Amino acid sequence: MRELAEFEKYASDFAVTEEVLRVYYFVPFTYRAKPNLIIKELYIAGRHRSRGVGKLLMKAVARQAEKADCGMIKWWVAKWNERGIEFYERLGAKIDSDWHEFQLSEKAFRDLAAGG
Repeated sequence: MRELAEFEKYASDFAVTEEVLRVYYFVPFTYRAKPNLIIKELYIAGRHRSRGVGKLLMKAVARQAEKADCGMIKWWVAKWNERGIEFYERLGAKIDSDWHEFQLSEKAFRDLAAGG
């Protein structure tokens, strides 16, 4: 995970410990009346890339989604991560161009909560 934080250039804000780490979670209800499986973090260390590890992990996630009768698996990829995007597209994934991800930083949501 720390290597992922360094790769994605947020190592200075990295606060994940083994105790709080989860690779995926479920959103129990969607418009399809089926859960979505959300992959939070998936990173393959450089020395293990191009050896089928990523495909095996994604296959395992797909099996979990199938087992839970999910309607979709979702995750986010940095726009600059061309190699990752190509990998996911080879698996059959599509980029959802209909939606933009919005986020409020901790400072922004605290300011909003305080009436800002």
